[in-house]
Amino acid sequence: MKDKTKKENKEKYVEDDALSYYSEYEIPDGGWGWMVVLGSFFVHVIADGITYSLGIFYSKWVDYFQTDKATMAWVGSLVPAMTYLTGPVAGALTNVYGCRKVAVVGSLLTTFGFVISIFVNNVYFLYFSFGILGGIGMGLIYLPAIVCVGFYFEKRRSFATGLAVCGAGIGTFIFAPLSQFLLNFYGWKGAVLISAGLILNCILCGALFKPLPKTKIPKESISPVSEKTFQNGNINIKKRKELSVTPDEIVNLTKSENNLATRKLSIDSRHSQYSVGGTRSRISRRSFSGSGLLNVSVFQSHASVISMSVLSLHEQGQASGGCWKETKTIFQQTLNPALLTDPIFVIFLISNFFISVGYIVPYIYIPDYALEKNLHPNKAAMLVSVIGVSNTFGRVVFGYLSDNPRINRIILYATSLVICGIGTLVFPFLEIYPLQIFYSVIFGIFTGVFISITSVVLVDLLGLENLTNSFGLTLLIQGIATLIGPPFAGWLYDETKNYDFSFYLAGITLAGGGLLLYIIPFLKQYKKKKQHVMTELVSDAPPLNSTPPQIVVSLTDIDSNHEEL
Repeated sequence: MKDKTKKENKEKYVEDDALSYYSEYEIPDGGWGWMVVLGSFFVHVIADGITYSLGIFYSKWVDYFQTDKATMAWVGSLVPAMTYLTGPVAGALTNVYGCRKVAVVGSLLTTFGFVISIFVNNVYFLYFSFGILGGIGMGLIYLPAIVCVGFYFEKRRSFATGLAVCGAGIGTFIFAPLSQFLLNFYGWKGAVLISAGLILNCILCGALFKPLPKTKIPKESISPVSEKTFQNGNINIKKRKELSVTPDEIVNLTKSENNLATRKLSIDSRHSQYSVGGTRSRISRRSFSGSGLLNVSVFQSHASVISMSVLSLHEQGQASGGCWKETKTIFQQTLNPALLTDPIFVIFLISNFFISVGYIVPYIYIPDYALEKNLHPNKAAMLVSVIGVSNTFGRVVFGYLSDNPRINRIILYATSLVICGIGTLVFPFLEIYPLQIFYSVIFGIFTGVFISITSVVLVDLLGLENLTNSFGLTLLIQGIATLIGPPFAGWLYDETKNYDFSFYLAGITLAGGGLLLYIIPFLKQYKKKKQHVMTELVSDAPPLNSTPPQIVVSLTDIDSNHEEL
């Protein structure tokens, strides 16, 4: 009877906040979710299409504002950079106000920035109106478009998100020639005004992002879950324990002394099935790296940029403390400098800085470069279009390859970027149009790896528990580098009066960043050996709780010694 009572006391029901969070919403895996996918798809078509086609406007702006190319390049770099850097604020706003409202506000802000841009006569005000306001608005549009798809799908989440983000490449393919057409007929002001009108359509897309209807499930329906020992990073459940996981803990995976799940949440699907109301909800490693809420191997382009901002999202509309508190929390979680002591992560950050310096340069300068080579403007725009459509293909291919356990993802990542860099270095020597098209195909396909699997590589290198902090710092570095690359490439043109050195810069930084990544496997091997040695030392050491040797001295001995003295 005593043993039975003891056993019952041990077997407590798990009160899993994360599962309660999901259980409050019935995930339809379809239904209105397909309308959400449709809205997200068109958000990517419009927003990414405009962002990656800004190079078409570049030469017109230089002539209109009578400025040098380095000064003008800041406009093209500010839009994507501000989209990167807006992530934490966008995450906090979405947490407090929901996907629909934030997407609508972002659409209005970008539209406002674009509209007032047609009245400016100063390039520096264009930085503010088009670059900063437009970029911040883009960031507010992208985040809800990604998050809402994840809320509506579970089993089909990978497929649904893949459909949504395909709009990015298709948008680039469409908007490059469309922007050139609008420039030819309406000038840059008319083209920007029409682009602003197209962005207004994102309001309609955002209106599709309605919250999931709540379905309350009582705590009694949550089945007991036992806890086992940890082996090989998996939760092998052994003794039952109170388990409390909040939504941001599942995603942020912050280490907590009192929380089993957040300390060791590297979960293998074979060992982690939670029964809720008779229905099992499986959490697996793939849930985080392939088909889960973050879907980090599928969130591509700006999707991957924003995915880190949604890592701390709780249930919509239930955040306490308001937007400022949420923003502060996200920044604290993101900008944790502790990881900077890890040489593997430091190498990865340096690599991503160089890659990001060169990544956006071809998008901005290829159209103007082609015009200087006496190509027709429509042919110049087609070079960017080809990058867009081939990039979509590259995302799908590398996303598929990265799920193959026989593929070393860091080597795939590095090799693709080296190929991209070498191609960019060679580009100035390609004098004929078919070869320039071939470069656009290569660049588009192989930059797909940089866009699609950065988050997955970070999981491989640093572990799932460090994903939030590591990716947050990576995004910060990428945003800063994006601000530096295009203006510096423009300065090189102003100094040399040709684009050759601008593409050399992009090629060297892309290839150099890729080559740096080849150091990481050796560092991982060294780190693994060091950990193995430390493990052996710890295992050979005497246990801390061992009983110290006892010295027994009898009173008789003490008396005899006293008499001798």
